[in-house]
Amino acid sequence: MIKTDVKTEFNQKALKKHAWRRATPPLQQAASAIARSAKASIKKSAKKHAQPGRPPYTRGQRRSLKKSIMYYVDKKAGWAIIGPSGYATGQTGHFHEFGGAQSIKGKRRKYEIGKTGPVDIRDDYVTKPGRLKNSSSRLTQKGVVFTMLTTPRMVQNARKLDRELWPDAEKWHKRIYPKRPFMWPAAKKNWRKMTKIFADATA
Repeated sequence: MIKTDVKTEFNQKALKKHAWRRATPPLQQAASAIARSAKASIKKSAKKHAQPGRPPYTRGQRRSLKKSIMYYVDKKAGWAIIGPSGYATGQTGHFHEFGGAQSIKGKRRKYEIGKTGPVDIRDDYVTKPGRLKNSSSRLTQKGVVFTMLTTPRMVQNARKLDRELWPDAEKWHKRIYPKRPFMWPAAKKNWRKMTKIFADATA
């Protein structure tokens, strides 16, 4: 008598991936591949800026460029749109991809109880390092005293000082973007994969 021992392994993740490829139209597969590749090319950095010609960095915020990349497939028309969503940060994505100057309106800082704000102006005063959570240049400006706002009167005074110290905070200014493409490189990187996807679909 001959005995046999058979051992099998069930790779659920691979099976799901294979099933998705068989059930999903090739155009959607191609669009998804480009979108994922574009997202992967955008790295996170809190301070650095990418070199011109390289994909931009992201700060990792809720409406970051990386998170805004989406795709839409019109099955009847036979086309797909891939790129940063307009509701999030589409304009910024456009200027990163193609370069140019973007007109931006400045924002005045909002002051509320429990947040940091200016409370006084004193000659040669410098806020001590580590005292404030936000270390922007405005909050460490020489001669301006910042502290936690704890009363409505302090909030009102902070708003008044803000307008005196930074009267041009809400003016329009231009931000220059060198080309840092991320969508077209993603399309070129996946060109062979897209060709294979469509070739397999017609085989």
